Parts: sequence; C-alpha cells; structure tokens
Amino acid sequence: MRHLCLALIALLATIASPAAAQQVWPIMVQVGLIGTWAGNCDAPPSGANWFLTFRDDGAGGARRSSDRGPELPNLMVVIDSAQIPGPATVRFAARNEDVNWGGTNGHRFDVVVEISNGTMRTISSTRLHDGAELIKDGLVTSSGQPALLLRRCR
Repeated sequence: MRHLCLALIALLATIASPAAAQQVWPIMVQVGLIGTWAGNCDAPPSGANWFLTFRDDGAGGARRSSDRGPELPNLMVVIDSAQIPGPATVRFAARNEDVNWGGTNGHRFDVVVEISNGTMRTISSTRLHDGAELIKDGLVTSSGQPALLLRRCR
C-alpha cells in the first residue's frame, strides 16, 4: 500500500510539474501569432491605434503587450494556454496582468483569433468572470461593427 501511495504521489508530481505544463509559445509560433500587430502599421501607436506585441516569456509561455502611444501606459496580458482548433485559428486564455488595467486587472478572457495572409481578427472574446461576450462571430457586441482587422507590422 505504501508503494502504491508513493507511486501515485510521484505520478501526480510529474503531471503537475512545469515541464508537463502546456507550452504556449510554440503554439503561437506555429499559427504565426508572434511579433507586432496594429490596425495601421504606418501610423504611430496611439489610443486609437494600439500596437499589440506577442512575445515569448522565456519559459515557454507568451505575453502580449499593448503600446497605446506616449500618452498612455502600456498594458500587459499573459496568455495562460493556447490551442489550435482549425488551420487558421488559435484559441487562447488571456489574463490582464498589469496594474494599469485598473479594475479589470486579473480579468480572464477566452479568445478566438483567425490569422490569414499577415492579418488577424478576433472572432470571439468572452470575459470569463461574468460570461460577457465582447466579440461574437467577428462582431463587437456593443456596436455590431466588425472586430478590427490587424496587420502584422514586424
């Protein structure tokens, strides 16, 4: 019985180890969701033209920084997990991880993005703590307008 318990503990430790954790960055690389993206790469970052940069966190994870220009602080998001549900689609769990998010710091989102020909568009974004659908079927739910088409800048 003691050997069974020790074996079970060893198995659980292996499953919960960082090495067994999902490696997010390789998935982001595979689908091409790396580098810097913006609605207008030729214009500078601003409150109306955020530059989103997806980067490796150095441990197999991914982060997204949002450059909103010199007047506003950058915002950081941690990508906690990612999967590829289709050939041009990535689904990821994102978490606001920056005091500059204010009251939404720590909020988590389920996001689906389509990537094609150097562009990306959010197809769905759901805030997990209350289930609010911010983007559904590629449309911003508050306005009915299409989610912004972003282009890879670098």
